[in-house]
Amino acid sequence: HTYIWYEVGGSIDLSKATLDYFLPRIQTPKGSIVALDYEHGASGDKQANTNAILYGMRRVKAAGYTPMYYSGKPYTIANVYYQQILAEFPNSLWMAA
Repeated sequence: HTYIWYEVGGSIDLSKATLDYFLPRIQTPKGSIVALDYEHGASGDKQANTNAILYGMRRVKAAGYTPMYYSGKPYTIANVYYQQILAEFPNSLWMAA
Protein backbone atom coordinates (compact mmCIF):
# COMPACT_ATOMS: atom_id res chain seq x y z
CA HIS A 1 0.00 0.00 0.00
CA THR A 2 0.97 3.65 -0.31
CA TYR A 3 0.86 6.59 2.08
CA ILE A 4 0.90 10.23 0.94
CA TRP A 5 1.51 13.16 3.30
CA TYR A 6 -1.45 15.33 2.25
CA GLU A 7 -0.82 18.74 3.82
CA VAL A 8 -2.99 20.65 1.35
CA GLY A 9 -5.31 22.58 3.67
CA GLY A 10 -8.39 23.54 1.71
CA SER A 11 -6.58 24.13 -1.58
CA ILE A 12 -7.66 22.23 -4.69
CA ASP A 13 -4.66 23.71 -6.54
CA LEU A 14 -2.22 22.32 -3.96
CA SER A 15 -4.13 19.01 -3.94
CA LYS A 16 -3.79 18.79 -7.71
CA ALA A 17 -0.07 19.57 -7.62
CA THR A 18 0.51 17.03 -4.84
CA LEU A 19 -1.30 14.25 -6.68
CA ASP A 20 0.19 15.18 -10.06
CA TYR A 21 3.57 14.57 -8.42
CA PHE A 22 2.82 11.44 -6.37
CA LEU A 23 0.29 9.40 -8.37
CA PRO A 24 2.67 8.60 -11.26
CA ARG A 25 5.30 7.46 -8.74
CA ILE A 26 3.15 4.84 -6.97
CA GLN A 27 4.67 1.41 -7.36
CA THR A 28 2.10 -0.72 -5.57
CA PRO A 29 -0.44 -2.71 -7.64
CA LYS A 30 -3.65 -1.18 -8.93
CA GLY A 31 -6.40 -1.71 -6.40
CA SER A 32 -4.02 -1.28 -3.46
CA ILE A 33 -4.75 1.30 -0.77
CA VAL A 34 -3.47 4.83 -1.17
CA ALA A 35 -3.89 6.63 2.16
CA LEU A 36 -4.03 10.41 2.21
CA ASP A 37 -2.54 11.53 5.54
CA TYR A 38 -4.29 14.76 6.54
CA GLU A 39 -2.90 15.73 9.95
CA HIS A 40 -1.48 19.22 9.55
CA GLY A 41 -2.13 22.47 7.72
CA ALA A 42 -5.93 22.52 7.62
CA SER A 43 -7.49 25.83 6.65
CA GLY A 44 -10.14 27.50 8.80
CA ASP A 45 -12.80 26.43 6.29
CA LYS A 46 -14.09 22.92 7.05
CA GLN A 47 -15.91 22.65 3.73
CA ALA A 48 -12.83 23.67 1.74
CA ASN A 49 -10.76 21.12 3.67
CA THR A 50 -13.34 18.42 3.00
CA ASN A 51 -13.51 19.35 -0.69
CA ALA A 52 -9.72 19.09 -1.00
CA ILE A 53 -9.76 15.65 0.62
CA LEU A 54 -12.61 14.44 -1.58
CA TYR A 55 -10.80 15.77 -4.66
CA GLY A 56 -7.75 13.75 -3.67
CA MET A 57 -9.72 10.61 -2.98
CA ARG A 58 -11.48 10.89 -6.34
CA ARG A 59 -8.12 11.27 -8.08
CA VAL A 60 -6.75 8.20 -6.27
CA LYS A 61 -9.81 6.18 -7.29
CA ALA A 62 -9.62 7.39 -10.90
CA ALA A 63 -5.99 6.28 -10.99
CA GLY A 64 -7.11 2.73 -10.13
CA TYR A 65 -6.30 2.60 -6.42
CA THR A 66 -8.40 2.30 -3.27
CA PRO A 67 -8.54 5.69 -1.51
CA MET A 68 -8.32 5.99 2.25
CA TYR A 69 -8.39 9.02 4.53
CA TYR A 70 -5.97 8.91 7.47
CA SER A 71 -5.90 11.37 10.38
CA GLY A 72 -6.44 11.77 14.08
CA LYS A 73 -9.99 11.81 15.39
CA PRO A 74 -9.81 15.18 17.23
CA TYR A 75 -8.11 16.83 14.23
CA THR A 76 -10.71 15.46 11.84
CA ILE A 77 -13.66 16.51 13.98
CA ALA A 78 -12.24 20.03 14.27
CA ASN A 79 -11.35 20.48 10.58
CA VAL A 80 -13.27 18.12 8.29
CA TYR A 81 -16.84 17.05 7.54
CA TYR A 82 -15.93 13.37 7.67
CA GLN A 83 -19.56 12.35 7.06
CA GLN A 84 -19.24 13.66 3.50
CA ILE A 85 -16.19 11.45 2.98
CA LEU A 86 -18.06 8.40 4.27
CA ALA A 87 -21.08 9.18 2.08
CA GLU A 88 -18.95 8.92 -1.04
CA PHE A 89 -16.30 6.47 0.16
CA PRO A 90 -17.81 4.10 2.77
CA ASN A 91 -15.35 2.36 5.07
CA SER A 92 -12.52 4.66 3.95
CA LEU A 93 -11.55 6.29 7.26
CA TRP A 94 -8.42 5.25 9.12
CA MET A 95 -8.62 7.19 12.37
CA ALA A 96 -6.04 7.43 15.12
CA ALA A 97 -7.64 8.12 18.48
